[in-house]
Amino acid sequence: MRQACGRPAPAVPGGGAPIQRTSSLPRGSSLQRTPSGSLTQAGRTPAASSSSTAEPADGGAGAHATRITATRLGVAAFLSVLPPEHCLNTLHELDAALTEGLRLDTDDLHITYLLTPLSCVTMYDMSDNTWRSFASTLETLTPAEAALASRYNVSGSFVRDILTFGGSETSASMGPASYNARLDAHLRFFCAILLRELMSEVSILEVEMWSGLPRGRLQSLQLYTASHANSVVTLCRHLNWHEAALVFSDFVRRLEFGVRPELVPLLDVPHMTVPRARLLFNHKISGLEELVATPPDRVADILMVRAACTRKCVVRVVGERVPAHHGTAVSPHTCSPCVQKYVPFTKSADSSKSVTSSSAGALMSALTHLEQAQARQEQLGGNSTRMQTLFNMHLAVARDLIAGATELLNARVARTAA
Repeated sequence: MRQACGRPAPAVPGGGAPIQRTSSLPRGSSLQRTPSGSLTQAGRTPAASSSSTAEPADGGAGAHATRITATRLGVAAFLSVLPPEHCLNTLHELDAALTEGLRLDTDDLHITYLLTPLSCVTMYDMSDNTWRSFASTLETLTPAEAALASRYNVSGSFVRDILTFGGSETSASMGPASYNARLDAHLRFFCAILLRELMSEVSILEVEMWSGLPRGRLQSLQLYTASHANSVVTLCRHLNWHEAALVFSDFVRRLEFGVRPELVPLLDVPHMTVPRARLLFNHKISGLEELVATPPDRVADILMVRAACTRKCVVRVVGERVPAHHGTAVSPHTCSPCVQKYVPFTKSADSSKSVTSSSAGALMSALTHLEQAQARQEQLGGNSTRMQTLFNMHLAVARDLIAGATELLNARVARTAA
């Protein structure tokens, strides 16, 4: 028994002599057990702390110096902040995708699937209505998208089995490991479809109504996928996969804002929002140079456009997408015939298509909001004072946008000159 501190040793109970410390070890030394079983004192030398194996002082024969260095994959995994197992899975998927080829004819679905994390959603997030929406979406995929789903072993029969058996791995004909792998692939593919809709500037309210997932869950999925995509881009850059990093880097900003690629340059401007960027793009202002060259009065007039259709009009008919205007700016009365055109699909004798009650209610609510917006616009147009006040507000915003774009252009020129 030894005392660790230099204080006086305590007295032995019963009046005996105090316990004396028989020996002391220098700081940094320790006791090691020899092969014979006895303990010997071993000091910690500076060489042992700086390298894994220290050379003898005399430099005699048999001395080996070990130097541990990180591989390129190890450095890339460390800088990407991905867990080792996720990094290996991502590397395997990217290698297979680059070897077999990216499906660029799937409307960004393949790239979105590769950037979607493995643990995107769980079974607890999926209700029966969500699985039914997923099954109906799989039935309406294009041939290229169906081929992509088959590549990753995603099928509508598996979704129907989940609806029938309740998603229990014991009820599946395959083993638990194969079942979990297929389940993860289906959940990931479903998340990729949702993210593609959000990057196509589809309203998050519409995606919520169609998918059955709460709005907060969709927003967290979007932000989490954007962070994961940034890590994948870092991994590709440090592996010298510059082409893949260039392809994936464009999707990071698109996932952050939920926009199409043509709006990404405008969103670099401070105080720029997605509706403002879409309005400017629809009026032939697609970059920083065009924004700087446009007079502030013209930008303010563009920003005052109300109730513009800032994306392609989409009507959900049993999971089908019905494109109407493909992103052109239209007024509310132009959108109304588009919506009314597909309302008669409520029940047809020669077609099995039908609009659900929630979809029909959403369409009628959209028409009501459009009519109210048009009425407010007409009422506002009759009051010149309020109209001038509103124009001055948009003029101040336009000047801020132009000033921010000018600063970005000057910084870009300075970096190029340096």
